[in-house]
Amino acid sequence: MHRAYGYLIGVLLILLAGVSAASVTATRVWPSPEYTRVTLELAAEIGHKHFTLTGPDRLVLDLEGVEPVAALSELAAKVVANDPYIAGIRVARNRPGVTRVVVELKTPVRPQVFTLRPMGEYGHRLVMDLYPASLDAIERQVENAIAQAGGGGGAQPGAARPAYTRLIT
Repeated sequence: MHRAYGYLIGVLLILLAGVSAASVTATRVWPSPEYTRVTLELAAEIGHKHFTLTGPDRLVLDLEGVEPVAALSELAAKVVANDPYIAGIRVARNRPGVTRVVVELKTPVRPQVFTLRPMGEYGHRLVMDLYPASLDAIERQVENAIAQAGGGGGAQPGAARPAYTRLIT
């Protein structure tokens, strides 16, 4: 009887040793005036938790069963200076078996975090969409976008004018 338990425990240990941590295979950051999307592509489905902090504003994402790897470390370099929401990203092991991603924010955000199943050439994905927390922030971004595009109403130099024909009676 004791021998059977020992055998069973040995088999379980061998099986558990074969289970490796899920790995992040690629990362992407896509900023736009409306929202910023951060995508982590994964070798397998993972557990995750997220929360926000203030003073300074941050979004914290805990990845369960993921070890810090090169693809995650490269995430910080993919943040551009003119991103409207992200100031920087830090990645480190929080505790055994949990990697923490801290997104340092320029302004408060309303995050939407969700997973996508594999499709085509993409594997499992964990997506973070960062939207502005208030309508005031959206209005400021729209005004900035219009100003940068040279808009603002009125006649535009170089714009085509409608052709008029004069009727003579």
